[in-house]
Amino acid sequence: MRAASRCAGHGLCGHLVPGLIRLDPYGFPMIADAPVRTGSLHDARQAAEMCRALALGLSRAPAGDRSARSSA
Repeated sequence: MRAASRCAGHGLCGHLVPGLIRLDPYGFPMIADAPVRTGSLHDARQAAEMCRALALGLSRAPAGDRSARSSA
């Protein structure tokens, strides 16, 4: 999962996927550069689709890795 500079700090993503995205005191996401586990993919996709600023997205992991990759 990645957060682009378009983020306006609405904070919705952190509420939808608290296990993947922590919010700073201003509502901006802090996302670890780590794989998104299969069990969290639905929530991660929902957060990306619901982002008002279109600042979140998912990218495919390299071949052989079965989870999506998150990056800030």
